[in-house]
Amino acid sequence: MTHPDPEAAAQWLLGHQLGNRNDATDADLVGYREVLGERGLARVRALATEAWQRRPSGWAEKYLMERLMKAEGDVDALVAVYAADLGPTGATHLQIAHVLDAAGREAEALAWAERGLKDTEGNINVDSRLVDWACVRYERSGRVAEAVTVRRGRFRADRSLTAYRTLRAVARNAGREAALALLRSDAARQRQGWDGPVLVDALLDDSDADAAWEAAVDRADDRQWLALADQGKDNCPADALSVYLRLAEPLKKVTGDGNKHDRLTFTRPREAPRHPHLTSEYIPKYALFMSTLTVSFSELSKNSKRVADTVERAQRVHVTRRDGEDLYLTTERHDRQREETAEVTARLFAALISSDEGARAVLLALPEVFPWTRHLSAEEVREFVVDLVNATRDAAELDVHTNLHRVIVEWRATARILADPNLTAQLTAPLPDEDHGEVPAP
Repeated sequence: MTHPDPEAAAQWLLGHQLGNRNDATDADLVGYREVLGERGLARVRALATEAWQRRPSGWAEKYLMERLMKAEGDVDALVAVYAADLGPTGATHLQIAHVLDAAGREAEALAWAERGLKDTEGNINVDSRLVDWACVRYERSGRVAEAVTVRRGRFRADRSLTAYRTLRAVARNAGREAALALLRSDAARQRQGWDGPVLVDALLDDSDADAAWEAAVDRADDRQWLALADQGKDNCPADALSVYLRLAEPLKKVTGDGNKHDRLTFTRPREAPRHPHLTSEYIPKYALFMSTLTVSFSELSKNSKRVADTVERAQRVHVTRRDGEDLYLTTERHDRQREETAEVTARLFAALISSDEGARAVLLALPEVFPWTRHLSAEEVREFVVDLVNATRDAAELDVHTNLHRVIVEWRATARILADPNLTAQLTAPLPDEDHGEVPAP
C-alpha cells in the first residue's frame, strides 16, 4: 500500500480544514498525526501559522491553531493565539488566565486577569467570570481590599442587583451605604416605567422592609410591589392587602347580568400578558392571604371604619377575641354568594344520586373526600350518602348547618368503631340477661 506524501497530505487537509467543506466531515488534523508524520505535522503548523497571521480573528484559523498548540503542549504559543484577538468583554483574557493557571504560572495568570479588568474598565458588558476569578484570587491571598475595589468598580459601571450582592458580600457594611447612595441617586433620576429602580430590589434583598416601601412609592414596578407585599404581609397585613387587591385588578373581570348574579373571576394567564408574575404563582398567594386575614377585636373597636373598609375589599375577615368565640365579619354580597354556592352544591349532589350512573360516581368519589368510609359496609355507605344529601339540603334551604356537621361526626365515629375489631366486638356483644330496672328520663 502506497502512503501519501506527508506534505501534500498536509496541504490538502489544511485546505479542507479552512474551507467550507469541513462541516461535512469535521476532519481533525491532530487525528492524522500518524499519517502525516513529523514532516507533515511541521508543514501543517507552518501553513496554519501563515493562515492565522493573515486573518488572526478568523474563527477557523484560531480554532486550528488552538488545537495544534494544545496538542503540542505549547503554552506560550497558545497564549499568543488568544492574545492576538482579545475580546471586548474580557472573556479572552480569562481564557489566557486559565491556560497559565493550569500550567502552574499563577502570577502570570493573575496579571492577565488584571489586564482584562483594566481593558474593560467602565464597560457594562463585562464577563462576570473574569471579575469573579480575579476576586477569588485576591481573597485567597489576603488582598481583600483589592477585591473590594474591583467589586466597587464593577458596581459603578453596572448598577444591577447582582453587582450589589457581590459588592455587599465582600465589602460587608463598609460598601453597602455607598452603594445604596448611588442607587438612590439613580432612582431619583429614573422615570417610572416598566422596570422599577434597582434600589427597591437591593433593599428587599437586605430585608430592609421600611426603607424598601419608602423607596417604592411612585417608582416600583408590579413585580417589586408583589415582592414587598409578600415580605410584609405578616407585619403589615393591611398594607400588603392593599397591594394584592390593586395588582389583582388586571386579572379579574365581572360576568353576569349586572345585578345580583355578578361573579368575580380571575382571567387566564394568556389574557394578562403584561403581568406574567401575577398569574399561576400569584393567584394562590392572593387566595391564601384573602382567606386568612385576621384582626383582633380590640382593633375592630378602635378602628372600626378601617376594618369595615377592609371587609368591603376582602369580603371576609376573621376577628379574634380573648373572652369569647372568634367572629367572622363578611359583606352581605359575600354571604349571599356563599348561600348560592351551597344551594347549587346541594342540588347538584341530589341530582347525581337520583340516577344510577350518578350514584355510582358519588360512591366512587366518596373515599377521596371521606377516606374513613372504607370501613363502612356497602349498605352503610348508601345510608351515609342519603343522610349527607338531606343535611346538605337543610344547610342550603333552611340555613341549618348543624345537621351536616352532626351527620359527618356520627358516621365518622361509626367508622372508627368498625376500624377497631376489639371495640366492635365489645359494642356488638349481647347484653347480659339482667334487669336493672327502669331507666329514668334524662
